[in-house]
Amino acid sequence: MIEFKGTKGKWEFHESKGLFITTVGAIFRKDKSRLEQVSNARLISKAPEMLEMLSRVLDCQAQAHTLPSWLNEEIESLIKEATE
Repeated sequence: MIEFKGTKGKWEFHESKGLFITTVGAIFRKDKSRLEQVSNARLISKAPEMLEMLSRVLDCQAQAHTLPSWLNEEIESLIKEATE
């Protein structure tokens, strides 16, 4: 498994006087390492493609029934959280 070099933990977004994306419980800092900032930007930039891929996995699952039900439910839940 490839190690993610960006900010670890669950992420949240906040809309107030701008937009902030941060990890839960984190204190907003401007001094994050360049590697961490670039890793976060890469993850954010790929989010739409990852969402599309998860959607395609669910479409295949609906036809082939190859995923365990718990995994199918987790994918559906993630898509719902990301799109509502």
